[in-house]
Formats: sequence, C-alpha cells, structure tokens
Amino acid sequence: MPETSSEAAEAGPPRRALVGATLVSLLAPLLVYWPTPGDYWIRFDNEILIRQEPMVRALALAGAARGRALVEMFTSVHNDLYQPLLTLSLAIDYALFGWDRSGFHLHSLLLHLAIAAGLFWLAYRLVGVVWASLLATLLFALHPLAVEPVSWVIHRTLLVTAAWVLVGSHAYLGYARRPERWPWLALATAAYGLSCMAKVIPSIALIPFLLDAWLRRPPSARLVLEKLPLLLVAGGFTLLNLRVGQLKASGAEPDLWGSVTSGGTAGGFALSLVNTVMPQRLALFYPTADVWSIVGARWLVLAVTLAGLLALGLWLWRRGARGLLLGCLGWLALVAPFVLAANAFRDVATADRYSYVAMLVLAPGVADALAALARAAPTARRLALATGWALVLVLGLQARAQARLWSDEASLWRAALAGGSHPVAYGALGTVYSRRQQWPQAVEAYERAVELIEGPYASQAMPLFYTTLTQIALGAAAAAPKNTPEGSALRDRYLESASRAASRAAERWPDVAELHYQVARVDHRRGEDGQAIEALERALRLDRSHAPALEALGGIFELRGEYARAAPLYLRWVALRPRDARAHERFLSVALAGLEQRDRQAVGPWVERYLERFPDSEPSRRLRERLAAAGPG
Repeated sequence: MPETSSEAAEAGPPRRALVGATLVSLLAPLLVYWPTPGDYWIRFDNEILIRQEPMVRALALAGAARGRALVEMFTSVHNDLYQPLLTLSLAIDYALFGWDRSGFHLHSLLLHLAIAAGLFWLAYRLVGVVWASLLATLLFALHPLAVEPVSWVIHRTLLVTAAWVLVGSHAYLGYARRPERWPWLALATAAYGLSCMAKVIPSIALIPFLLDAWLRRPPSARLVLEKLPLLLVAGGFTLLNLRVGQLKASGAEPDLWGSVTSGGTAGGFALSLVNTVMPQRLALFYPTADVWSIVGARWLVLAVTLAGLLALGLWLWRRGARGLLLGCLGWLALVAPFVLAANAFRDVATADRYSYVAMLVLAPGVADALAALARAAPTARRLALATGWALVLVLGLQARAQARLWSDEASLWRAALAGGSHPVAYGALGTVYSRRQQWPQAVEAYERAVELIEGPYASQAMPLFYTTLTQIALGAAAAAPKNTPEGSALRDRYLESASRAASRAAERWPDVAELHYQVARVDHRRGEDGQAIEALERALRLDRSHAPALEALGGIFELRGEYARAAPLYLRWVALRPRDARAHERFLSVALAGLEQRDRQAVGPWVERYLERFPDSEPSRRLRERLAAAGPG
C-alpha cells in the first residue's frame, strides 16, 4: 500500500523546514507585488463602487453616526450586491489612509500574503510533504491571475472571500479528522458563510464534500446533514444577491438556462482554464464575442492539458492519491458561477481574477500529485522539483511584468483592448487621455466607443458615451492651435465630431434634457446662436430645473444685450441653487446692465423678486445702492 498523507504527516518534518517554507510563501509574493501599482483610481468600478460609495466612509464618522452607518452596511446592498465584508474592508482603509492608494494596496497585499501562508499549511495538512506543498503554494501565490485581485482595489472582495474560505477549510479539516470536535464544524460553517458576505460563490458549499472525499470519510446521511446549515446559508446569500442585485440592475429575469447552453459559456470555461495553465493576453475583461479568438491556438494546450490531467488524475487515484482529480473538480465548481453569471448578466466573459478563489482548491491537488509522483519513482522527485521551480520562476516573472503594467492606467486599458474591442474600455481610455489633456487620443477613443455601441454593442448604448464624446471634442477644439490653418482644420474637425455625437444622442433619446443642452453647447461654439437657443428651450421644456441650460440660455441673451430675457433665467438658476455665488453674480450683472440702460420696466420686476427672496445678500445691497442712486422712475 502506498504511504498515505496522514501517515506522512505523522512522521513530521523538522520544524525549521516548516518555518522556512512559510517564510518563503510570504516573501516570494511580497517581491512581486510590493510596489503600489500607480496612484490613480481606475475609472471602471473603482470610482463608482468605492470613491462614490458613502458607506466606505462609515468608520471615519464620529459617535452615533458611525454605529448607524455600520448597521446600514450590514442591512443594505453595496451597488446592488450584498457584500458587507468588502465594504467593511474598504471602510477600514479609508479610516486609516483616506484616499491614499498605497494604503489600500498594502491591505490587499497583506491579505494575499496571509492567504499564501494559510494555503501552504492547508496543503501540508492534507499532503504531509513540505516541498510539494510549498511548490503548489508558490504556483498559486505568484500566478499572474493573482495580479488583478491584489492590484485592483474593488476586487478585494476575492481576497476577503479567499481568506474566510481558508479559515473554514482549516476548521473543517480539524472536524473531519476528529468528528467529536463539533465546535470546529460550527466554526467552519460560520467561516464559509462569512466568505459569502464578501463574494457569493454558491459552490463554496461543495468544498467540505471534497475534503470528505480526500479523507475517505464513508458516505452517510450524516455527511449531508452536518452541512445542511452551510447549504442553506450559501443558497440564501445567492438568492439574496440575485434578487436585490443583478435583477435590480438588469430589470429582467436573467436567462440562466440560456447561459448554461450558450457557446459563450464554453468559451468562458476555456479561457479561464487556458489562462490558468498558460497565462497570456490577460485583461480586465474579455468581450464574449472575442473569447475564442483570444484563446487562439492555445486550444491545443487546453485539449492536451485536459486529457493529461484526466489521465494522470485517474492513475493517481488508483494509487490512492485523490487530490488532483478533486482539486480539478473543485476548480471547475468554483469557476462555474462566474462564467454563468458573465453570460447571464453581461456581455463580457469571466475575467481572469475569478480563478483566484478556485486555485485555492486546485493547489493542494497539485501538491498531492507532486508528492505521489515522487513516492512512485525516486527520480521523479528531482524532476518534479526542477520543473516546479522553473514554473515558479516563469510565473513569477510574468506576474511581476503584469503588476508593473498597472502602474500606468493608459497602458492598462490598451492591454485590455488588445484582448478585444469593447466600448467601456475605449471610454475609460478616452477618459484617461482627457485627464492628461491628450485631446486627439481622447476624441479618437470615444469615437471608437460610440462606433461600437452603434454596432455590435447596441445593448450597451447609453447617453453617457455621447455626452462625454461631445465634451471631450469641445475640449479638443478649444485646445487647437489658434490663428493657423492646421489649428482651424483641427477645430472644425473636433466641432463636427461634437455636433455629430450630440445630434445623434438627441435623436435617439429625445426626452433627455441634457442631450439637447449638449447640442446647444456645440451650436453656440459654432456661432449658431439661433439653433442653440432653440435647443436650450427644448431642454428647459423637458426639465425646467436644468441649471446648466438656464445658465447657458441666459448667457446667450446677456451676450446679445437682451438683459430682460436673461434676468428671469438667471433668477430661476439662483432659486435652484441659492448657495451658488456665481449664479448670484450673473443675475447681478444682467440686472445692473439692464438698469444702466434705463430698462427698469423690463428688468425691474425680476430685481424686485430677487430683493424679496434674498434681502440680505451682497448682490441685494448693491442693487439697492444702484436703485437709490438712480432715484425714482
């Protein structure tokens, strides 16, 4: 009979070997991920889900407000998902570091290091071989697929989930080996449940069953009944997120069965597996339509890998080493929810980062396979060590290069677009360029985004793409060189782009006041004030409280010397935003100009209304002085 894992563990290696392996599992990923990947907050997800989320500021509040915010954090959803432990984790960072990205990154890095150390000990407890457990841990900790969870702050959720999964697995392992220690079962159930409060993965409930199979616990009703609380918790959190999260966002029932049977699902699994085995062309997300082209010729690697793993796993199973097949099964089960969700709710395939938690169950299986091969043939250990360390080196260098990519946001989005065209990626890249005032590149990126949402990504069409293109094109026109033929040509080209985007949006969404306002901005810049006035009046008919349209229309009338028409518009602006000093100053400007022209009959009623509503303001004082100086009439 071959030596079992438990027998190997009883012999025990020297303590210094365990301490040294633990330190290596901590130091190796530290060298890869230590530098903060840029000081920016990438627009996609981070700005919306972190910077604009009030609950992230909960722990920075004082007194009773903090307690109320914490209660709200655990009784409400975070951007249509119930994941309070993620929000709490981010709130801790904000309380300690403000918006300093280095503090957020340090927290993510420490979590990844703790997960690596915990994974090493889990693999060792299952396999009992230090070198095999360390190699498998490093293959996980230095894998390029770990870059996104560590570097992209919003995916801290995967780190928090992985940490609780490891706590639950260690606790369950203690119970499964000695079932009389039932408190360990309670701890395992609680830990797995807490993992669902950071990222719901319903198949987390399968991990204890995999551990039972690894330890050869005889099948019985007890094995199912003892996990019933965990199954209920995982199922409950899954239904909760389906209801209050994705369904609320989409407004319709997802086609889950259609997702299961779609070709995109097969592509999602293929891409996840091939990038786990042979990571290349990693990106923030992958357009579903481009998945198979991204897999490319690597499908050969995929086919060989699947056949090889199946053959090796069956051979090892017959020799008593169940880990590899169980690890592969666990990987498949943990990746599946993300692939299915991507197809059911979005038009982008599962991204690499979602393999992070799945590799936690694959790594011990790899360790078990390495140890079993070494026991089968003495020379196999040297070969396994040499191959393993070579893979660790290659993956570590790849991960370091991938981590460095995150130091520049434009490079990051260009890398995402190398995996396939998507309007969100082009829009994010255009926003980066506009922040840097690289106007030609910004306009080009947003024009490409609009082309895509008018073509293959029509379901992604939103006014935001058009309004942002309009604003960026106007900025590019303003930045064009003055008094040169080249500058004039550029300015005309950008104004035409702005006009085209604004007009298309207004035609597509005729009831949106903001879009008519954007049309008016372009018309005004082109000197077509008559058309601009018509567009602004349409915007105000749709939304009487559209302050930018009130300001813009009042500004046109003011420039034309029609103060009596500008005054009521500015007064409405002031009424909408009484604390806006600029609104008060603009009203004062047209009121004084109208009074200077002795146009009291037209301007006077608006001045009187202003004085009644804001009797103590500085503009009111100046208006009274002007009226007093002018005398009666």
